[in-house]
Amino acid sequence: MINAPETFDCPPLPPMTRGEFWWEGTDTLTGWGDLQVQRHGYNLEPWPLGRVKVRAVTEDPYRAPRPPFTFATPFPQQARAYQFLRENSSALFGQILEAVFQYYPEIRIDYEDVPDVRSTAELKKFIGIYEVTLSQMCKGDSAYIGFEFACTWDSEHGLGVMTHGTRVLGVGQSVVADDLPPPDDGGVFAPNSQS
Repeated sequence: MINAPETFDCPPLPPMTRGEFWWEGTDTLTGWGDLQVQRHGYNLEPWPLGRVKVRAVTEDPYRAPRPPFTFATPFPQQARAYQFLRENSSALFGQILEAVFQYYPEIRIDYEDVPDVRSTAELKKFIGIYEVTLSQMCKGDSAYIGFEFACTWDSEHGLGVMTHGTRVLGVGQSVVADDLPPPDDGGVFAPNSQS
């Protein structure tokens, strides 16, 4: 059904293996090591500092594959977005924390037993990076990036943030970090994607 290698190793992306609709690997992000990083669902548990799962979505899970049933490797737009993330990870991390902190009053309305958080420094105690998703959607020459976090207030749905470059476009449950950016941002499918 699928004609593609099982592995992909092309920096700046970490070495990746093929999944059903995406490629995945792990990497370390500079400046993200002080979060409670976790790796199983949305339950917080320690993992090596700054280590994160990286996923590059190359197939549309909502469409049946079309002939010739080839599986695309990660796109240049995803590599550029990831390179930007690696070069600016500390600054982008700060922007993401600030966006989540600004969204936090909505979280306090929607959930019971939410910790009282008065700063981004305090917020770091209650979230852990789970996954970075390099979207098959792009704007200009760069893909959107979704960040999925575990959080103490919602072990089922987690926390999600969608970004493009330095812009934080959305904060909410983990679904926000999924492969599709906000429809009003003007993103399009990567030219070499099968969608």
